[in-house]
Amino acid sequence: VGQREGPGTQPGVQPRRLLLRQSVAQEPALGDLPGDVGDAPPPNTDLGRQTSFFWDDQSDNQTLVVEFAAVHPAHDPRRGGTYYEVQRREGLYWRRIADDGDWSTRLHWTRLPSGDHTTVSTVRIEWRVPPGTPPGRYRVVYRGGGPGLAAFEGHSTEFDLAVDEL
Repeated sequence: VGQREGPGTQPGVQPRRLLLRQSVAQEPALGDLPGDVGDAPPPNTDLGRQTSFFWDDQSDNQTLVVEFAAVHPAHDPRRGGTYYEVQRREGLYWRRIADDGDWSTRLHWTRLPSGDHTTVSTVRIEWRVPPGTPPGRYRVVYRGGGPGLAAFEGHSTEFDLAVDEL
């Protein structure tokens, strides 16, 4: 077993999840915002609904970008679970192949202006398709919830990866 350099992490905690918690911790707590009552979806949109889906052609690697109507991640720390997954279809089922603990994925949370004393949030999930990813049908799943909010789950548009695209 090789030796590693740098600071260690707590046993069982994935470094990616620590980065997410650190970025969320820099945001003010929702209760500290003037007039803030809680999360609400953008107008005419349900929480967890996909709001955009595209391939980032500006990057060197193939990168999928999906945005969802969301809630502040601190509402539900997802202990023992994940905020999002990249899944591949296998027969009748979907199998997780990447999640918020993988270096190939990234989540960006954004607070949007809202005039009705709520916090409107979106999340942008990026997946850099790793070399050697098997061809097939894929999707991104985003989960959220929190105090006063029912748990929800959103699914992206399903998409196919072909051998010549990888």
